[in-house]
Amino acid sequence: MKKNILLLLGLLISCNLFADVNHPVQTICDDPANPPAMPEFRTNNSGNEYVWSKQNGNSWTEVSRGTNNYTPSEAGKYKCEVTTTSGAVYTGNLITYGGFNFAPSQIPGTRFAGPVYDPITNQNLNPQYELDRFNSSGHCDSGYYTTSENPNQIKEPYFCKIKPFEGSHMLVVDGETNSNAFTVFYVRELRLKRGQTYEFSCQVANIDSLYHIDNHGENSLANLRFLIKTQDTNNQWKPLIPDNGRADGYLQVSATLAKWEKFEASYTAVSDTYAEIKIENTTNTATVAGNDFVIDEIYFGATRSASSTTIKEFFELKIDTKPVITMPTIDKPCPNESVSVTPTVTNAGNNPTYSWSIDASGSNLTTTITSDSAIDGEKTGKLTVTNGVCTSSAEITIKTKQCNDAKNINHNITACPGEKVTLTLDTDITGATNYKWSHDSSITATSSIEVIISENIPSYICTFSKVENGIAIDYTETFAITLSTNCVTTLEEDHYLEACPEQEVTLTCNHSGSSITWLHDNSISTTTIKVNTNPIEEEIDEYTCVISNTINGQTTTYKETFHVKTSICKDKNSEESNVLLGSNITLSSQYSQTIGATYKWYKIEEDGSKTLVSTDASITFPANEAVTYECITKLPDGYTITETRKVEIYTLPVITPMKFFSPNGDDVNDLWLIDGIESAPNAYIRIYDRYSKVIYQCKGSEFGGWDGKFEGKDMIQDDYWYVISVPETEEQISGHFTLKR
Repeated sequence: MKKNILLLLGLLISCNLFADVNHPVQTICDDPANPPAMPEFRTNNSGNEYVWSKQNGNSWTEVSRGTNNYTPSEAGKYKCEVTTTSGAVYTGNLITYGGFNFAPSQIPGTRFAGPVYDPITNQNLNPQYELDRFNSSGHCDSGYYTTSENPNQIKEPYFCKIKPFEGSHMLVVDGETNSNAFTVFYVRELRLKRGQTYEFSCQVANIDSLYHIDNHGENSLANLRFLIKTQDTNNQWKPLIPDNGRADGYLQVSATLAKWEKFEASYTAVSDTYAEIKIENTTNTATVAGNDFVIDEIYFGATRSASSTTIKEFFELKIDTKPVITMPTIDKPCPNESVSVTPTVTNAGNNPTYSWSIDASGSNLTTTITSDSAIDGEKTGKLTVTNGVCTSSAEITIKTKQCNDAKNINHNITACPGEKVTLTLDTDITGATNYKWSHDSSITATSSIEVIISENIPSYICTFSKVENGIAIDYTETFAITLSTNCVTTLEEDHYLEACPEQEVTLTCNHSGSSITWLHDNSISTTTIKVNTNPIEEEIDEYTCVISNTINGQTTTYKETFHVKTSICKDKNSEESNVLLGSNITLSSQYSQTIGATYKWYKIEEDGSKTLVSTDASITFPANEAVTYECITKLPDGYTITETRKVEIYTLPVITPMKFFSPNGDDVNDLWLIDGIESAPNAYIRIYDRYSKVIYQCKGSEFGGWDGKFEGKDMIQDDYWYVISVPETEEQISGHFTLKR
């Protein structure tokens, strides 16, 4: 019986060891003034592997691994998966061709697959090999490689004798006299398992027989680099840091001939990923030999426990915030006056508790304090706020003041809205202090004021203080306003507006009522209308709106007058035109192409009056006299443009060229001139020789006479022809003249 009990107890203990563990919740107080130390989580169980995660919604995110303790940096739920392992599974070499146990002619090709089973991932892998510089004929030229049982047989006396480290063959590499690195071995599509550590190793030996003979020096020795690329490395090549190489991942082959040395390194996969591995020769010399070497037994594999047990231990950290209490500033109350204190409490969480040392409700305090007239009363209240494990306290001390006696005087005023009323105080204000009216604090001390009664102000209150018989008294005189019934009150208001000629403006009354009438058009019954300004500048038009409103038998009439002045607009444009007498002229608004615009053309008479002549965008008329027109254009957006067009008249010029001239320097007829050309400044003058060649040309405004020269040389005595084009008269004058010497 005892034996059975012990067996059962052992089973219970065994079961408990593999059960999940829920640790008590740990709560700390976050005090900005005294930051707390974060607690340490520590597992009850021990094992070979610890993986810490934090809960984010419905998933867990790994935050740490490797140890049985973890210090969180923030509140939340955490778990640690403690894994205990036993036994081992050996993967074997995932690089099946790493032993090079094949003759050169037996290689499947420079690119081929080497299937292998991996018990760790429980998958059949198919690594891909790329040996682009492999020579399948068994020869080995500079920068290439092949397999051999003895490198001395390939290239004697350059390669020394050496046996494969294991098996029948090894990889023989003829170093290249080039500073550029080249790939010696490359394999990809090696499947790795997250968290697994993989071992990498290979055997390397120097076979350059001439190294010591020619004294090449250490710089010519093969300098190998072992690289890996995975998703964990962002698909970038990273060095495999060897145990017997430099920290940057390089290994320089030993200067000793035919001596095998082992390169070893490890790599831990952060995620389930594929890996690529390559070996490079990076010898940094391009002038000498000495970098010939052999490689054998390239290994990449791992061991993993055959059985494991994982226990989950759950932790939780809560962080309560320390409440912050800010007490208000309280004016001293009078004795027996009720006082309310409302502190500002922040960072108190969702369910804080409040506790006052004196009468209170929640976070607010309401209390009274008593004292006599000579000694101030005093009361101190202390508020304590608790949020979880955090507690804060703050105090406020309230003292009473000696208060004056109070005297209230009431007045009743009955008047109509808009009526002017005088309010007179009953109290003599001589020596009064703190004088103030409720509706206007700027009024200085006076015994009476005038106000206009409005339905919006139900009362007027004057407060002041006086000392009478040694006692301070606070006076309050209240004038309560009662609106009379059957009042008829008329209030007048004026509005002043300015706008450009014939511009649309909007007139809006300030008041509303049951009756609305515009005096210029009694058919309008709205408080807002639109009108056009007078077309004559400086003119003023007036529009009056009469609004009546009756409330409780009291009628108030508002008379609002709008004075609309036509201003001299800054956008007024002026333009002059010179027109040939008797011809037709067309004037157009500069906004004639604007869709939706309206136009009014006025003729400006000699006395300054205006006559409307057209409502089109353009006008056409015969130019029989000098005249001025004004166009008022109203754009679709309501803006008005005023344009002035002044038309001047001119007559046709009479142009008479000279018949001959003699440019001989006697100051008589030395220039060929054209009489009247100054009246045709836009004319164009050309002079031709008898062969129709242009020897002179210019505009009428530039013509000062022809001196008988062409390109600085005197022209011969002969007849010459002219053509004068006059755009003002749309004519062309031509003829000939004689140059005499």
